[in-house]
Amino acid sequence: MSFIKKIDLWLIGICLARAGTGLVLITYAAALPVVQREWGMSAAEGGSISSGNQFAYAISLVIFSSLADVWGAKRVFLGSMTASGFAAMAFAFFARDYSSALILYALVGFALGGSYTTGLMLLTERYDTAKRGMAMGYFIASTSAGYALSLLMTGLVLPIGGYKLSFFLTSLGTPIGAALAWLTLWRTQNTVVQRDTQQGLTRSLLRNKPALLLIAGYSFHSWELLGMWTWTPAFLAACFAFGGVGDLRAAGMGSYITSFFHFTGMLASFSMGSLSTVGAGHCASGHFRNQQRLFSSFRLDVRLAAHHYGGPRDVVCLFLPGRLSGTFCGPV
Repeated sequence: MSFIKKIDLWLIGICLARAGTGLVLITYAAALPVVQREWGMSAAEGGSISSGNQFAYAISLVIFSSLADVWGAKRVFLGSMTASGFAAMAFAFFARDYSSALILYALVGFALGGSYTTGLMLLTERYDTAKRGMAMGYFIASTSAGYALSLLMTGLVLPIGGYKLSFFLTSLGTPIGAALAWLTLWRTQNTVVQRDTQQGLTRSLLRNKPALLLIAGYSFHSWELLGMWTWTPAFLAACFAFGGVGDLRAAGMGSYITSFFHFTGMLASFSMGSLSTVGAGHCASGHFRNQQRLFSSFRLDVRLAAHHYGGPRDVVCLFLPGRLSGTFCGPV
């Protein structure tokens, strides 16, 4: 009974909700080798669908984060989760060519953007500094778990029912996640933090050099990572197809292998969250977390260099921006 009392059902609910949304965010990349052929798309068109999703997601992060200052993180989080449930099912049922997929997948990205930063805000409101790092590690790891599960499901389903069944099953995770979010946050108080309206966010941000460098570093990190996420399943599928494996089975095998990349991401989030919690008690200055950021960025550089399938010039193009910006970010 004492063990059950120690289980944080609130955190479990938030993480399961986030994992559910992660299913749809990677489903297109997993099915890209199949839909590119069936929809007659070029590589540029295939990549633009994923780019549209990411651009919409980035724009919505700014919009919904600003709305959270006015309406509260809980309201924006639940509204985003609910909207993303409808958008994901629309994508599953109606994305049947390049144009429809471009529009609907961008809509999915825009709707889901309100569930990330607001989720972190909810964790900040609920947990003190000693436990916050671990909670955020679980929250971020749950997204990687959703990505990995999506790839595993797609690898199993593609050879059986093609991309239509794959889109449907993975998109179901989003409305299920929205329902879990409502159940988890039903009794959670919505908090609206009053801020000084005389102080403009843009002006204060432009004067904050460490914040600008951290944003630049994270932007380059996303540039190198998201490109790899989009095309790794297609690249591996092409390798298997070149070896004589059938197209659908090759796409499934590519998804299986890529899922392990996201499992390592999940373990990394767990470990960094744990280390952050351990260091919080005796590194109040934030130096411990700065060391974590630099170590993580270096580890990403090594992983990219090991997995990247281009030549030395491509590795340098991906390696230097993220590495240099990460080096100059600290201390933040």
